[in-house]
Amino acid sequence: MKYKIIILVLIFITLSAYSDVPNLINYRGYLSNQEYSNKTISDATIEFLLYDSKEGGEIIWRETQSVNLFDGNFAVLLGSVNPITPDLFIGEERYIALIVDDGDELTPRQRITSVPFAMYTENANSANKLAGYDSSEGKVIHLPGMPYAARPLEMVRIPAGTFMMGSPDDEEGRGDDEGPVHNVTISKDFYIGKYEVTQAQWEAIIGENPSQFKGKPNHPVEQVSWNNIQQFLENINNLGLGVFRLPTEAEMEYACRAGSTTAYYWGDASYVSEIGNYAWYANNSNDMTHEVGLKLPNAWGCYDIIGNVKEWCSDYWAGDYPQSDQVDPQGPETGIYKIKRGGGPFNRSDTGYYRSAFRTCNSPHIISSDTGFRLVREYP
Repeated sequence: MKYKIIILVLIFITLSAYSDVPNLINYRGYLSNQEYSNKTISDATIEFLLYDSKEGGEIIWRETQSVNLFDGNFAVLLGSVNPITPDLFIGEERYIALIVDDGDELTPRQRITSVPFAMYTENANSANKLAGYDSSEGKVIHLPGMPYAARPLEMVRIPAGTFMMGSPDDEEGRGDDEGPVHNVTISKDFYIGKYEVTQAQWEAIIGENPSQFKGKPNHPVEQVSWNNIQQFLENINNLGLGVFRLPTEAEMEYACRAGSTTAYYWGDASYVSEIGNYAWYANNSNDMTHEVGLKLPNAWGCYDIIGNVKEWCSDYWAGDYPQSDQVDPQGPETGIYKIKRGGGPFNRSDTGYYRSAFRTCNSPHIISSDTGFRLVREYP
């Protein structure tokens, strides 16, 4: 029997280069085959294979685990059966493949790199310092009235810096309003949601759940207009947990790129085939939203910053960007439409929607099942 897997979150708990911590990989995935996804609880035997190349190549590590699945979702600690040794990853790019219940090897293999994922773990402080980024500066905010097993509001700290915003004229899939490419400086650090705001978080603040895909506390809230979000912001800011707001469009692209300059934050157009590792979109979503955090994050630890749902920004849309250098741009003072970022949503198949520079807009009163939002919290 064939099984389809929608993958994944891969997080290095530690780097084997730092000998004071164990070598484990926290691996989460989702099996979309109906035998698993249509059952609340099921189980499977999965063999995990580590290859030295994307296709062909040699198996350099393997282990088999029995996993429990909840609505098709699973999580395992790789290396708990067969130890992961230091020589497997240092300086090398590796690929993981899965075999479920003695079936065929699932494709494509998943590319993993050691350093980006070690940067965002509690035990890899030496790796953080080498990377110039301190993951201890993240925030976990526990909202009142959250249900059991609901994700807390987690924020990651984004460092101040300068980047080139927009897309060049020859970037495949670009929109006419993505230029000119211009220099933007984000002058202050800020916190941004590690995930999109979830249904449980919205309900804890507002008291009701407007989502089309209800009953999924860790799925992104959707069917919220830009105007609706203003009440959410007022309520959460009255809790004394910090100053929260929507991200500006510039902050969203800056956080999405995470230092990258390529069309996609994981690579240039030659890597577009890996989109399913990073985003829920039409070819892997079953035409619905999914729990946040099940895909690979970008280099700054932001999950689902493309795909799953589009995300409202604070700015009005005004067509082309200004040509001059900008510092903390807020967008035009007035307008008709508000910007949406976050790449394409779960129901789009055109990969051009999932580039870092993709932008769209809509009237601030419009609601849609493919649109939610992500919070920014002022630093410190």
